[in-house]
Amino acid sequence: MKRIATLLAFLATSATVLLAQNLSVKGTVYDFDSAEPLYPANVQISQVSGTDSTFVGGASTEEDGTFVVNNLKAGNYVARVSYIGYDDAFKNFTLRSGTAMTDLGKITMRGGQMLDEVAISAVVAKVQMINDTVMFNSAAYKLPEGSSVEDLIRKL
Repeated sequence: MKRIATLLAFLATSATVLLAQNLSVKGTVYDFDSAEPLYPANVQISQVSGTDSTFVGGASTEEDGTFVVNNLKAGNYVARVSYIGYDDAFKNFTLRSGTAMTDLGKITMRGGQMLDEVAISAVVAKVQMINDTVMFNSAAYKLPEGSSVEDLIRKL
């Protein structure tokens, strides 16, 4: 009887370990036009169930563009790859138990729309009235270097 109980405990433990496999996914991220590896691109892995997805892990690419995400369970996933200045890339994949490492292969990213420069300008108020006090902003008056206070007062 003890042997049967021990055998059942061993089988239950083995089944739990086998069902709780930690699966991994790997891949490489490249620029579409130049075929250069992208470093450090961000890779986010989300588990998909129906129309909903849940973030489960992520990684940044190495200098050669490769990435590895560990500790995943069997199921359907989507990989979202992002990099500054590029459009996000998405890749759907399925992990099955029994396959420890799944290779997503080469993921290419296209350059997105680059924005033009942004110029910010403002007008500094030269005089400010606060209750019964008049305040002059000396930074609003352009004076050559080495000017004295008298020159500033003349401009007021």
